[in-house]
Amino acid sequence: MIRFSLLLLACLSVGVPSAAATEAPDFRLRLAQVRVLADQNDPKHAEALRAALAEPVWAMRLAALRGLRQLGDDHERTIALAIDLLHCKHPDCASQAALLLAEIGHRPATPHLVAMLQAGDTRIRTAIDALTTLGDPSAADALIELYNDPEYRHGRLLQRPLAATGDRRAIRALLTRDERNRLPVHSVEMLVESGTNEATVEALIEVLAETEDQDARAIVVRALGGLGSPRAVEPLLALLGSDDPNVHIALGRIGGPAYDAALARLGHEDARMVADAARVLGLIGDRRATGALVDLLWRDEVQVVDAAARALADMRDPDAAPALLEKYQATAPQALASVVYALGAMQYRPAAPSLIEHLTPGSYSSIIALGQIGDTRAVEPLMKLLENQPRIDYTLTALGQLGSKEAEPAILKAMERLRDRGDAPLHILNALQALRTCGTEASVEPVARILADDRSHTARVTAAMTLGRIGHRSAVPALIQALEDRGSGVSTAAAEALGQIGDPRAVPALIKLVRERNNMPQFAAVIEALGRIDDRSIVPTLISNLDSDDSWLVEGSARVLGRMKAEGAFELLIDAAGHRQWNVRGGAALALADLGDARAVPQLLAMLEDDDRTAHSAVRALGRMDDPAARSRLRGLLWHEDGTLMAFAADALAQRPTPDLLDDARRLARLRLSGRQRPAAARLLEAIEQAMNANE
Repeated sequence: MIRFSLLLLACLSVGVPSAAATEAPDFRLRLAQVRVLADQNDPKHAEALRAALAEPVWAMRLAALRGLRQLGDDHERTIALAIDLLHCKHPDCASQAALLLAEIGHRPATPHLVAMLQAGDTRIRTAIDALTTLGDPSAADALIELYNDPEYRHGRLLQRPLAATGDRRAIRALLTRDERNRLPVHSVEMLVESGTNEATVEALIEVLAETEDQDARAIVVRALGGLGSPRAVEPLLALLGSDDPNVHIALGRIGGPAYDAALARLGHEDARMVADAARVLGLIGDRRATGALVDLLWRDEVQVVDAAARALADMRDPDAAPALLEKYQATAPQALASVVYALGAMQYRPAAPSLIEHLTPGSYSSIIALGQIGDTRAVEPLMKLLENQPRIDYTLTALGQLGSKEAEPAILKAMERLRDRGDAPLHILNALQALRTCGTEASVEPVARILADDRSHTARVTAAMTLGRIGHRSAVPALIQALEDRGSGVSTAAAEALGQIGDPRAVPALIKLVRERNNMPQFAAVIEALGRIDDRSIVPTLISNLDSDDSWLVEGSARVLGRMKAEGAFELLIDAAGHRQWNVRGGAALALADLGDARAVPQLLAMLEDDDRTAHSAVRALGRMDDPAARSRLRGLLWHEDGTLMAFAADALAQRPTPDLLDDARRLARLRLSGRQRPAAARLLEAIEQAMNANE
C-alpha cells in the first residue's frame, strides 16, 4: 500500500497529468492520477474529474466527487452525473454526490433527495444532510407528511431538514406537542441550531403566547434567546417580573436591542419588574447602565438591591466598586451576599480591610471574596477560621487562591484533622487543591500518605496532581509506587506528576510500565512524562526497544525518541513508519512531527493511503508540519469521503489557520455536517476568523 502511495507522490513530482492520462489502462495508476487531480483544487482539471465521475469503479467516483466538491463545481455535466450517482449502490458515492449537489445549492435535486427519504433505505442520512444544507422550502410538504406519519420510523431524524426549510408550517409541525402533552425539546434545539429566520421566531412567539405549561415556556424562552432576534424582545420583556431566570438570560443574549427597554423599566413601580430589568442589564453588559444600577443599591427593596449588585458583578465595571464598598460599609455585618460577591468579582482590593474586619465563621461570601481579591492580609484571619469553622471548604479554597506559603501549616493541620474524623472527603480535596499553590517540601509526606492509602480514588488522583504541582523531588518514590495503583486515573496522574518533576529516577519505572502493561489507559501520560524528563541515558534502551515483538513497546519508544529529539532519531522513525503494526506506524508519524523535520513530509503524505487509524495519525502529524505540500494535502482532505479523516484534517489545519482557508471553512460550515465533522468545521472557521482579527 505504501509503495502505491509513493506512486501517487511521483505523479505530483512530475507534474499534473492531463485529462487523457486518466484513460491509462492500469486502474491503480488512473486512480492515483484522479486523486492527484482532486487535490490540486484547480478549475482547469474540472473536466477530467467530470470524466472520472462516469467511471464504473466507485473509488474513482469518490475521488472525483471530492475534487469537484472542493472546487464547488456547478457545471451542467457535473450536476447531471451527480444526480445519477444519487442512486449509486455504494453509499459513499451517493453521500458525496448528495453533498456536492447541496453545497452548490442545486435545489432541483430536492425531489430526488425526498425520494431517498421516502424509500427509507441506507441512504436516508445522506438525504437528510443534503436537504438540511439546501434548506429548500419546496421540501416542506413531503417532510411534514413523513414527520407526522406514525409508521415512518425515521421521523425524529427529519427535525434538522424541517428546521432548515424555514417554512412556517414545518416549524409549527416541529413544535407540536407529543402524546405526553410536552413540547419536544429536541425539536426546539434543532430550530435554534438552524439559525435565525423570521418564520422560526414567529412560530416560537406564537407558542409562547399560547402555552400555560411553565416547562414549555422555559424551553421557548431559551430558544428565543439562542436565536437572538430583536423581534423577540417585546414578548420576552412582557415576562419580566415572573421570576423566571430564563427570561433574564434570553434578553441578555439578545443584547443591544433589549437595552433601552430594560433601562426604561428600572423606573417601574413593581419591585420584581425593576429587579428583573437590572439582571437583564447586567447580562447585556453595557456599562452605560452602571450609574442607574448604582442608584438602585440605595433602594429599600432587598430584591432590587440584590439584583443591582449581581448585575454590577456581571458587568465588572471598576467605576461601580467604590459605591458597592460604600453600600457594604453602611450595612455590614448585615450586608447582602450579592454586594460582597460583586466586590470579590471585581477584585477590589480597597474592600479587603472592611471584609476582614467583619469576618466570622459564617461569612462565606466574604471568605470567597477575599480569595478572589488576593490580598495577603487576609491569610492570617482565614487561617484562624480553620480552627473553629463547621464548613472549611470555602476557607481552604480562598487560602489556595491567595497562594501564601504562610498558610501551609494551618492547611496541613486541618487536613490531618479531617482525615482523623474520616467524614469529610470533599474537604480533603479542598485542602489538597489549596496545597497546590502554597505547598512546599513539608507537604510532601502528608500528601503522599493520602496517595498511598486513601480509600477515595478521587482523593488519590488529586494527591498525585498536588505532588506534581509542588514539584519537589522527595515526592518521586511515592509517585513511582502510585504507578502501580489499581485505579488507572491514579497511575495516569502519577505519571503526569513525575513528568512535571523531571527526576531521572522515575525513568526505569515508566519504561517498565510501558513494557509490562502494553496498551494501558495511561500510555500517553507515560510517554509524555518520559519526554519531559529527557534523560539521554535511556536513548540506547529506547533504540533497542524498536526491535521488540511488542508493538506497544515499539510505539512508546518511538514516541519518546521523537519527544526527546534524539540524535539519529529521524532515520529510525522513518523505518518505524513502515512497521507491520498500525499502532507503530501511527506512533512513528506523531514522533516525526515532534522532530519537525521537513524531510518527513513525503513519508507522512504516503501514510494517508494506509490503514484508517494510521492515516488519522498521519493527518495529525501533517498539521504540525510547517510545509506547503502538507497544507495543500490537508486542504484537499477537507472534502474526503471519510468523515473522520475530514474532521482530523480540519483540526490539523486549525492549528495553523490562514486566510486562504476561509472560503473552504465557510463552505463546510454551510454544509451543516453531522457527527464529529460539524464541530471540527466550526473550530476551523473560528480559528481562521480569530487569526484574521488578531492581524487587523
